[in-house]
Formats: sequence, C-alpha cells, structure tokens
Amino acid sequence: PGEIYSYLFREPIEGKAWSEQLLKSLNCYPVVTHSGTLSVKRISASGTAVASLTHDTIVGVPRWQGGDTLIANQLVVLYDWGVNSRVGEYSTRDTFVANESAAKYGLKPPFTIEAPGIRSDLGGADISLSRARRFFERYADSPPVLQTDIFFSQIRLEPGDTVTVTHSHVPNLATGQMGIVNERFEVTDVRPVFNPAEGSPRVALTLLHTGFPQVPQTVSVTTATAPTVTYKTGR
Repeated sequence: PGEIYSYLFREPIEGKAWSEQLLKSLNCYPVVTHSGTLSVKRISASGTAVASLTHDTIVGVPRWQGGDTLIANQLVVLYDWGVNSRVGEYSTRDTFVANESAAKYGLKPPFTIEAPGIRSDLGGADISLSRARRFFERYADSPPVLQTDIFFSQIRLEPGDTVTVTHSHVPNLATGQMGIVNERFEVTDVRPVFNPAEGSPRVALTLLHTGFPQVPQTVSVTTATAPTVTYKTGR
C-alpha cells in the first residue's frame, strides 16, 4: 500500500538536512555511485544479488568479524509536526523496543527518526510501526561481518548492493564446517586500494551477512506526547 507524507513549510529550510531527514524516515540512505551521481538505497533484510564473489574474484581469504557494534534494539519515531497547535514541534513520540534483542544484549540507546511528514490522520501509527519492523530486521540481532578484497578490474559494487559469496576457506558459522556456498551479504563499505605499499590494486569490501539466521523479534511500542523539538532551518 502507498504512504502519504504531508509537509508544511512556514520558512526556508536547509535542503541537504531536510533531504537526509526525509530519507531516514523512509528507511533509506543516500549513496554516491561509481559514476559520481547521487542515488538512494533502502534498508532491507535482503535484496536481489547483483554479483557472485568466488575464488575467481576474491583476493586472499575473507575474514569474519563480529557485528555486535551494529546492534540497535530501541527506536524512537517523532511525527505529527506542527499539529494540534504545536507549531514548530512534534506532537507524537513512538518508542519501539525489540524485546528478544533487549533481553539478549541489554537495552541499547535509542536511535531517533524525526519524520515531519508523517501524520496520525494519514496512517502515521502504521507507518511508524513499519519503519520499526524494517529497522529491527536489520539491526536488532545484527549479523556477522565479512571483510574481503576483490580484484579491482573484476566487479564494480556499491554500498547497499546484495552479493553472494562462495569460498572453501571461509568457516560456515551456521554448520561449524569449513566453506560457504552462495551465502548472501549486503555491501556496507567499498574502499579502492591504490597505494603500492598495500599491494596490488584491489577493492576492499565490508559485507554484512544478511543470510545469517536471526532471532525473530516481537516489538513493543509506547506512544506519548513528544517533547519539544526545534527543527533547524536554513536561517
């Protein structure tokens, strides 16, 4: 189903900050493509793979890292901007908690989404819950991270792309055996390496293991009148 956002501008705003805020409320983030153009990706648990990384494209042996630093299990969504006589303020504050993640890792500091375009009379509560569910799919029980290098001339990847990895020398964390086959990952960082002191030209990738089994989350929500929040304008 479609979603309707409603905005009311009473004065000039700073375009970059507003755009970033809008993307965050849509569970999206900006990326710069290889051609230098600005594009948008949406946070998702798993997308369609755009490439397969194998012994033919990978340099050396990939290395696992824990994903604990990425865990977030508390989300605050502020919406109803400038309604109910609260000009320049949010009226509604939804606080979501991923219960199983909070029990396992402890309650983490809240991540806040300011969504001035979301309105209660336009399905705001449902939109807010949808954002929380998608957010927790990604961060509540954050999967492990794989660090790997690929040949520079082989594949052009961008943050947000989904890839599969097949490599006989990477431990399978689910089975305890050696080797992974067509495991799904999301590219979270792409770093070209050109410094001769670091070896031959290549691309260093950070991959988030979106195919790793995750604990299903039940989500609790508390709705309250939002505290005063001053939106920064271009003035």
